[in-house]
Amino acid sequence: MRRLFLLVSLIAGSLGIQSIQNVIASSNQPATEVARVISVVNGDTLDVQYEKSSSKLPTRIRAYLIDAPDSSDSLNCFGPESKRFTEDLLLNRTIWISHFNHQGPNDHLLAFIFLDSNLSTLVQAIIVSQGWARVDVRYAEELPYRDALEKLQIDAQNGRRGIWGKCPSTAVPASETTRVSINELEQNPAGQDTDKEWIELFNFEDSELDLGSWSLIAKEGSYRTYNFPTSTKISAHGFLLIHLPGIFLQNQDEVVELRNSSGVVLDQTPSAGLDDRYDDNRCWARVPNGSSQWKFRVCTPGGGNGG
Repeated sequence: MRRLFLLVSLIAGSLGIQSIQNVIASSNQPATEVARVISVVNGDTLDVQYEKSSSKLPTRIRAYLIDAPDSSDSLNCFGPESKRFTEDLLLNRTIWISHFNHQGPNDHLLAFIFLDSNLSTLVQAIIVSQGWARVDVRYAEELPYRDALEKLQIDAQNGRRGIWGKCPSTAVPASETTRVSINELEQNPAGQDTDKEWIELFNFEDSELDLGSWSLIAKEGSYRTYNFPTSTKISAHGFLLIHLPGIFLQNQDEVVELRNSSGVVLDQTPSAGLDDRYDDNRCWARVPNGSSQWKFRVCTPGGGNGG
C-alpha cells in the first residue's frame, strides 16, 4: 500500500497530471461532490456513499475518459487485475467527484474522480499511467483531457504495463494444455488491407480439435477480438486460416494472443511486437511450424513453413 501512495505522488507531479491541472484552471468547472468509495465493480466503475446524505445522485460512478476490462469477462484475464488496482487505490477512501449530472449506460453517473479537494490528482490519469485502462473519450466535456491522457497511455504501452503487457493470470505452459499455435500472420497485405488480413493456426495434436468459442486478441492500440464460430475445427497436424474482418492487425508493434473458450492463453506472438511495414506478400511466420523462431518471409497461407 505504501508503494501505491508513493506511486500516486510521483504521478501527480508528472507532466501528464500537470497538463490536466492547467486544463482544469482554464475550463468551465462541473459540480463537485465528496464521497467515500464503498466498493469497486470494475477498474472504471465504483459504488460510493456521498458526504451529503441528501444527495439524489446515482451512487454508482462510471469514470469519464477511460475503459477498463470487465472483471466478470472470462475471456479477459486483465479484468480482475484492473479491478484490484482500483481497489488498492480507492476502496474506503474519500474522493472528489466532478460531474455534469450526465448519466451513462445503466444510469451510472459519469464523473471525473480526484484524490484531493484541489482537484489536482486525477484518478483516471493514475489508472491509465499504470496500464490498467485505455483512454476512451466519447463526450465533449472529456476533450480537454484527451491529449494529456493519451501521452500517459503511450508511456504505459511502451513500458508494457498492465493491459499492454502479457496476460498474468491465465497464461499456462503449452505442455499443460492443448497445443495449437499462431503459426503465421499477414499484417500488411499488398494493396488495401481491409478484409485481407489473416492469421494461420497450426495443430500439433494427433486428432481433430474443436475451436468453437476460442478467440484471437490483437493487443496493439485498442484491443480487437475475433471470436471463432462455434462450428470451427482444425484437423490433426493441420492448418486453419482465419480471414479477419476490416482492419484487425496493426502494421507495427502488434501482439496477438490465442485463447481457448475458458479464456486461457494458449499462445502469443513475441511480446516485443511484430512489424510489417512492407505492402507486399511477406509475412511473419514460425519456422519451422510451431517453433519459437519467427522469420519475415514470403507468405504460405494454409501451408507448411519449412526451415
